[in-house]
Amino acid sequence: MSFQRIAMSLPLADPTVDPEAFVPVFHDWIRRAAVEGLLIDVARYAHVHNGPGVLLIGHEGDYAIDLSAGGPALRYTLKRDVPDAPCDAVALVLRRLLGAAAHAEGIAGGRVDPDGLVVEIRDRLRAPNTAETLAALEPDIVTALGGVLGEVALESTLLLDDARAPFAVRVRVTGSGLSDAITAHAAAAA
Repeated sequence: MSFQRIAMSLPLADPTVDPEAFVPVFHDWIRRAAVEGLLIDVARYAHVHNGPGVLLIGHEGDYAIDLSAGGPALRYTLKRDVPDAPCDAVALVLRRLLGAAAHAEGIAGGRVDPDGLVVEIRDRLRAPNTAETLAALEPDIVTALGGVLGEVALESTLLLDDARAPFAVRVRVTGSGLSDAITAHAAAAA
C-alpha cells in the first residue's frame, strides 16, 4: 500500500507560542539547509483560525508550525517521493520531523511535547479514516517508529471519529525514546 502524502506532528510544549516567530527561523533554515530536503520558501497563514500556521515549503515535503489541531504543533508532511512501503514512509517522515524538532529546541517556544506524536496519512482514497485502516497500518507504524525510537505503544483509536477526516492516530512512545532521538539529532547537527 503506497500513499500520496504522509505527515507527522508533535505539539509545541508552549501552547501560547506565536507562529510568526518562526518566519525568520524558517528563512534561516533555508539559508543554512538546516533540515532535510530542497527548501523553497516560507508562507504565512497564521491569521487563519485553526489553519496551517507558518509553512516552510519544500520540494519533497513541507515543515510547518501547524495550528489545525487548535494549538501549535511542529509538522512535517512528505508529499513527493513517498516510499511505497508504509513502514519506510513512516520512518522517513519521523527522521525528518526529529531533525526539525532538534533544530527547533533552541528556539524560544520551539520545544516539543514528546507525548503528542500524531501520524497522519493524507490520502483518503488509499487510507480512509476507518478502524480497518488502523488495523491494517498499525503493524507498519509500530515497526517503523520502533526501529527509530525503540519501544512504542500505538493508541488503538483514531484521532478523529469522522470518515471525512484524514486518517490520523496518536502514538504513545514509552520511555525516553522520542526525547533521546531529538537529543541525538541535535548532537549530530551541532
